[in-house]
Amino acid sequence: VLRGLTLRGGRGSFAPSRGATAGGAVTSGRAGVTVENCVFEDCEADFGGAISARRESAPSGLDRRLVVRESEFRATCRATRGGGAIHGVDVFVQAFDSTIDGHVSGGDGGAVHVTEDGFAATGCTVTGTATGNGGAIFAFRGPPQLLRTSVSGVSTAGGVGGGICVDWASFNRIEECRFVGCRAASGGAIHATRISTLPIERSWFEGNATTGSPATGPGLGGAIHSTGCLFLDD
Repeated sequence: VLRGLTLRGGRGSFAPSRGATAGGAVTSGRAGVTVENCVFEDCEADFGGAISARRESAPSGLDRRLVVRESEFRATCRATRGGGAIHGVDVFVQAFDSTIDGHVSGGDGGAVHVTEDGFAATGCTVTGTATGNGGAIFAFRGPPQLLRTSVSGVSTAGGVGGGICVDWASFNRIEECRFVGCRAASGGAIHATRISTLPIERSWFEGNATTGSPATGPGLGGAIHSTGCLFLDD
């Protein structure tokens, strides 16, 4: 457990399994991590500018979640390949009442990048920019869930899903959320592909837009662009 700390100026360590640096301030492989009332600033790595969590061999039954509570990841958190603030692989990432800001200069998931086990945010503000997909959040093969969360993100260089990009993973739900000022080539706020359901309840979309790209032409879905799914709206 990390509690009541300010972590500043981390630059990550080399991770042989990724062939790159991971976790500017915190790296986890065999056990779960809980972060409470912490501040991350000026942290940088190839994957996970502030935190990188990856499931590796460990005793069965060990809790391998990454749990973040009442913490702040400032805009100076950045990565070159994925997850400007947080990067998770085969780890369930949960965030509560936190501000998560991050930027990626050469990949996906400006603030958060998760693969396999998913991402759940409750009462959070998530902001980011990425040159690839998912300006704020990128989720692959892991179902995301957003409750009472505000999202603002920009995908540049032809990326899709300015707020969140989801691929091969159905949403658990989006409820009482706000997507404001998101930009991407397609799916200004949300881009979802190869999923089955997209449940959205009591949420607000404002000032989101598509920019298009030279490769694909005009953008699709100023707020939402989805393929291969059932869209549910309340």
